[in-house]
Amino acid sequence: MKQQLIIEPLIEARVPLDVVVHRAISEFLNIPPEQVITQPNKKKYYDPDHPESADQGLQEVFSIMRDLNLQGLEDRDLCRSEAGGMSFLEALQAVVQDFTDMAPQTPVHYVELGPEPIKTTEILQRLVESGVQIRSYTALDINPASKFVMDSCVRRFVAAEKINHVTADYFSLPGLGIEDDGAQALVTMLGFQEGNETPYKIMNFFRKFVRPGDVLLSEMQLLSTANWLPIFRFYGSEQMRRFSKLGLQRTMGNLESEYGVVLVPVAMEITGSGFVAATTERIRSDGDLNGKIVVTNYCIKYTEEGFRRLREFDRRFRVVSQRVTGDGSVGFQLAERC
Repeated sequence: MKQQLIIEPLIEARVPLDVVVHRAISEFLNIPPEQVITQPNKKKYYDPDHPESADQGLQEVFSIMRDLNLQGLEDRDLCRSEAGGMSFLEALQAVVQDFTDMAPQTPVHYVELGPEPIKTTEILQRLVESGVQIRSYTALDINPASKFVMDSCVRRFVAAEKINHVTADYFSLPGLGIEDDGAQALVTMLGFQEGNETPYKIMNFFRKFVRPGDVLLSEMQLLSTANWLPIFRFYGSEQMRRFSKLGLQRTMGNLESEYGVVLVPVAMEITGSGFVAATTERIRSDGDLNGKIVVTNYCIKYTEEGFRRLREFDRRFRVVSQRVTGDGSVGFQLAERC
């Protein structure tokens, strides 16, 4: 009799992703749950005692994300496969072109969830060159370090009085908060952010947040069918190693530790089985914490089809374009709110 593989735990609507990740790492690394320490991803991006102030650590977190995106756009062969296909930059450019083809020279409100300046500049530049009028720009970010940089970046394309920055957890906001003048909104969530929450939380958030007729542009690191090396290369970069150390420092203080990356299977509502990539720090110091594994970051990795299924599951969105890099590791998706 063929043995059936049962993949647990299940990502459910009411179970926070950090709880699921904690359980999965304990189970699949075969270590006691008490040896694993996890926390919500968002704790790395703000100071709960001073939510609108950016200390040096928060500024460095923002700079790391900026540097990763700069490398991504400067490396013209990043994410190609040996057989060719689109690079990271070409996939981004293609999906922006797809948007301009949908409604050429149409005014839009640009709303950015978790802003960063590199891809945003590329997108805004191409929109403006295609004749799209940017009526306003709104950044929603839990990390206050982004405000000054984004204001300086966006002023090339948008009048200063039409630039808005809200420092808050965007999951806590009731809606876009933009002028209802009939113009379409282009809402962006870039940088693999969508993988930081459960499928149900993401689905319910976008259903509430994005208005009918608006368009959502999302970027995800994908689980390629035949090649997972790009995921390990990404998490093996110096930037992600430093990002992990900063996460450890913000919650546990300055401890000696050893960096690690794990890719653990989970079963997920909506999209079926998948994997979560997690960065870890194994504590190497005297005391009770020695040997414990601190999860410093985690992100769901969908397949290309799973990414599409997530968006269209509740029939509130229609995917109009999904551009994937040659190596299958990154996807940019355009979806219209129905």
